Amino acid sequence: MDTYRQLPVWQKAMELAELVYRRTERFPDHERGGIALQLRQTALAIPYQVAIAPMDSAPKFLRRLRRVSRMLKQLEIEVLLAGRLHCWRAMHLDQLRCQIEELNLLLDAFFQTLAPNGM
Repeated sequence: MDTYRQLPVWQKAMELAELVYRRTERFPDHERGGIALQLRQTALAIPYQVAIAPMDSAPKFLRRLRRVSRMLKQLEIEVLLAGRLHCWRAMHLDQLRCQIEELNLLLDAFFQTLAPNGM
């Protein structure tokens, strides 16, 4: 059973990855191997880490969720840099930032249910 597919965190992470892929399709040619590639790699790594987390022991699972949180911060910084480089419109930047924030909130809530005492 693929339980990770039922996790709202994984579903939201996949939506974010898809959005990043769609929004980087029209990046300037000179950025396709640069920031666009980095954005895509980071965005894809997030749902992957969530998907493999249930295979871990409880302590490793929580560590992996912390890693996902750090990767979201990395993605946020990459998104901001792409915005500064004028790789996409302001509305796309806002949409991505909103998705990242939503996933962060969902991840925090998920983490709190698993480790309510801040384990």
